[in-house]
Amino acid sequence: MDKIMVEIYVPIIGKAYDVYLPPELMVVEVAERVRNAIFRLNPEEEYRLEGAGFAMLCRRDNGARLRAKQSVRECMENGTKLLLF
Repeated sequence: MDKIMVEIYVPIIGKAYDVYLPPELMVVEVAERVRNAIFRLNPEEEYRLEGAGFAMLCRRDNGARLRAKQSVRECMENGTKLLLF
């Protein structure tokens, strides 16, 4: 199965991650999975991330919010840069 590589920047902690995503995954699932992975990778930042609540993905180039029920295939390509709020 092919995967799509994107960069996800998390402004609240000032870190970016390269992530390989299955094309059929929905944006809402990506946001939640990445948020949970960041909790595990950055336990010292948990207090900041806890207050963030629901995870939302936006395009880094123009700030456009990605629709939750859209698939990765529909709205991303290799090299897409995203923001996680």
